[in-house]
Amino acid sequence: MKAENVSFGIKALTAGRKNTPAADAKKDFAGWLSDKLGKVDRIQKQADAAARDLIVGRSQDLHETMLSIQKAEISFRLLMEVRNKLISAYEEIQRMQF
Repeated sequence: MKAENVSFGIKALTAGRKNTPAADAKKDFAGWLSDKLGKVDRIQKQADAAARDLIVGRSQDLHETMLSIQKAEISFRLLMEVRNKLISAYEEIQRMQF
Protein backbone atom coordinates (compact mmCIF):
# COMPACT_ATOMS: atom_id res chain seq x y z
CA MET A 1 0.00 0.00 0.00
CA LYS A 2 1.37 3.39 -0.96
CA ALA A 3 1.70 6.20 1.55
CA GLU A 4 -0.34 8.49 -0.70
CA ASN A 5 -3.31 6.13 -0.44
CA VAL A 6 -3.11 6.11 3.36
CA SER A 7 -2.92 9.89 3.64
CA PHE A 8 -5.79 10.24 1.16
CA GLY A 9 -7.86 7.81 3.26
CA ILE A 10 -7.14 9.76 6.43
CA LYS A 11 -8.05 13.03 4.73
CA ALA A 12 -11.28 11.49 3.46
CA LEU A 13 -12.20 10.28 6.96
CA THR A 14 -11.49 13.63 8.59
CA ALA A 15 -12.83 15.85 5.79
CA GLY A 16 -16.15 16.41 7.53
CA ARG A 17 -14.51 17.29 10.83
CA LYS A 18 -13.92 20.90 11.65
CA ASN A 19 -12.14 20.30 14.95
CA THR A 20 -9.31 18.11 16.12
CA PRO A 21 -10.06 15.19 18.46
CA ALA A 22 -8.64 17.21 21.36
CA ALA A 23 -11.01 20.07 20.62
CA ASP A 24 -13.91 17.61 20.38
CA ALA A 25 -12.94 16.13 23.75
CA LYS A 26 -12.88 19.59 25.31
CA LYS A 27 -16.33 20.35 23.93
CA ASP A 28 -17.66 16.99 25.07
CA PHE A 29 -16.32 17.47 28.59
CA ALA A 30 -17.50 21.06 28.74
CA GLY A 31 -20.94 20.00 27.52
CA TRP A 32 -21.08 17.16 30.03
CA LEU A 33 -20.02 19.44 32.88
CA SER A 34 -22.51 22.12 31.86
CA ASP A 35 -25.27 19.52 31.71
CA LYS A 36 -24.45 18.24 35.20
CA LEU A 37 -24.29 21.77 36.64
CA GLY A 38 -27.71 22.47 35.15
CA LYS A 39 -29.09 19.25 36.60
CA VAL A 40 -27.81 20.09 40.10
CA ASP A 41 -29.31 23.57 39.74
CA ARG A 42 -32.71 22.11 38.77
CA ILE A 43 -32.62 19.72 41.73
CA GLN A 44 -31.80 22.62 44.07
CA LYS A 45 -34.67 24.68 42.68
CA GLN A 46 -37.07 21.75 43.03
CA ALA A 47 -36.04 21.33 46.68
CA ASP A 48 -36.54 25.05 47.30
CA ALA A 49 -39.97 24.92 45.70
CA ALA A 50 -40.94 21.85 47.73
CA ALA A 51 -39.86 23.53 50.97
CA ARG A 52 -41.68 26.72 50.04
CA ASP A 53 -44.85 24.77 49.23
CA LEU A 54 -44.67 23.00 52.58
CA ILE A 55 -44.16 26.26 54.46
CA VAL A 56 -47.06 28.11 52.83
CA GLY A 57 -49.37 25.11 53.13
CA ARG A 58 -49.70 24.14 49.48
CA SER A 59 -48.22 20.75 50.30
CA GLN A 60 -48.71 18.51 53.31
CA ASP A 61 -46.19 15.87 52.27
CA LEU A 62 -43.28 16.32 54.67
CA HIS A 63 -41.70 13.04 53.59
CA GLU A 64 -41.42 14.04 49.90
CA THR A 65 -40.16 17.49 50.86
CA MET A 66 -37.41 16.03 53.02
CA LEU A 67 -36.46 13.57 50.28
CA SER A 68 -36.23 16.41 47.80
CA ILE A 69 -34.02 18.44 50.14
CA GLN A 70 -31.75 15.47 50.83
CA LYS A 71 -31.46 14.73 47.12
CA ALA A 72 -30.42 18.34 46.53
CA GLU A 73 -27.87 18.19 49.33
CA ILE A 74 -26.33 14.95 48.09
CA SER A 75 -26.14 16.17 44.50
CA PHE A 76 -24.48 19.39 45.66
CA ARG A 77 -21.95 17.48 47.75
CA LEU A 78 -21.14 15.26 44.78
CA LEU A 79 -20.69 18.34 42.60
CA MET A 80 -18.29 19.81 45.17
CA GLU A 81 -16.27 16.58 45.25
CA VAL A 82 -16.00 16.55 41.46
CA ARG A 83 -14.87 20.17 41.59
CA ASN A 84 -12.27 19.33 44.24
CA LYS A 85 -10.94 16.42 42.15
CA LEU A 86 -10.72 18.63 39.06
CA ILE A 87 -8.81 21.30 40.97
CA SER A 88 -6.52 18.68 42.47
CA ALA A 89 -5.80 17.21 39.03
CA TYR A 90 -5.14 20.68 37.61
CA GLU A 91 -2.74 21.49 40.44
CA GLU A 92 -0.96 18.17 39.92
CA ILE A 93 -0.51 18.93 36.23
CA GLN A 94 0.89 22.35 37.12
CA ARG A 95 3.47 20.75 39.40
CA MET A 96 4.72 18.49 36.62
CA GLN A 97 7.91 19.58 34.92
CA PHE A 98 8.18 19.20 31.19
